[in-house]
Amino acid sequence: MEPLVTIPQILVFNAPYNRLQSREMTLINNTEQVLMFKLKTNNAQHYVVKPTVGLVEPYSTSKVLISLCRFDFQPRTCYQHRFIVETFYIPVDGLQQCDREAPKAFFKRTPRSDMGVVRIRVRLEATPALPPKERLADVPAQAVAEPLLGKQPALEEPQKAKRIRGPRSWFLWTLLILAFVVAVLFIGIFRNDDTSKASSHSPVLDNVNLSI
Repeated sequence: MEPLVTIPQILVFNAPYNRLQSREMTLINNTEQVLMFKLKTNNAQHYVVKPTVGLVEPYSTSKVLISLCRFDFQPRTCYQHRFIVETFYIPVDGLQQCDREAPKAFFKRTPRSDMGVVRIRVRLEATPALPPKERLADVPAQAVAEPLLGKQPALEEPQKAKRIRGPRSWFLWTLLILAFVVAVLFIGIFRNDDTSKASSHSPVLDNVNLSI
């Protein structure tokens, strides 16, 4: 395993270049010593780096923000932008507090022959960056179901509505039938009651001789 790993190992920028673009780079220290680092580029007029100097604790990471300023990009030009990371490892006990607070002073008094170098390439694309493809698994189920329902044939809509409203229609029909039966029974009872009353008040004419 490399003592220093940079993610990404290639910095990629995309058109258009009439705007500020920023990329984040992660420095990973895979050793039990403190890593001192310093970033340099061969095109300092195009880039802003924060921080340019710093340290990474043992088995830890540090973030660096690299920004490309706007410039007149020529698609036919072969740009040779690159970065280098100068590194130096110090035991934890041998690092002084002043070096932690001011790492630039440490690099000023350290010979470059004692430093390691990690190179980072830069690629300038002439085309805009493509948006990341959206995976189906990341889309909520509701967002997938709604467009699919809109694409179904129109003939299926009445069937779907009939299946949904079926229990209601049966319930309404049952109520109507029961109401009709109750009404018929009520009318029959009312008529029987009237007939019985009429027969009780009528005079008896059997075996009666009427004379004038």
